[in-house]
Amino acid sequence: MYEGVWYDTFEGQQFFDRATTLAVIPASRSSVWLEINRREALVRANLADRIAEVMTPHAYRVRFVEAETLNMNCNDRDSFGRSSCFGHEGAFPGMVVVERILAIDAL
Repeated sequence: MYEGVWYDTFEGQQFFDRATTLAVIPASRSSVWLEINRREALVRANLADRIAEVMTPHAYRVRFVEAETLNMNCNDRDSFGRSSCFGHEGAFPGMVVVERILAIDAL
């Protein structure tokens, strides 16, 4: 089980494990891409109006059961030498796939 802050942005699904507030977001960049069904998560949080706001950043406190945790130390490179791991443009060295959302609240 994971618990922390999911920062939902247009090209990023950052997850800050064990975080409880937004304070961590400006101070650091997450190394974890969160593979989550955005629509399901927002409906569950009674925030269906945000589904269309894909380009507006939002943060949520979330607790979930993971289906899979993938290589949290990925350092693969593409043919140009750029990081090629998970998430948008392979920018994240680890990925957590959400199986079931236990709780979610907007911050």
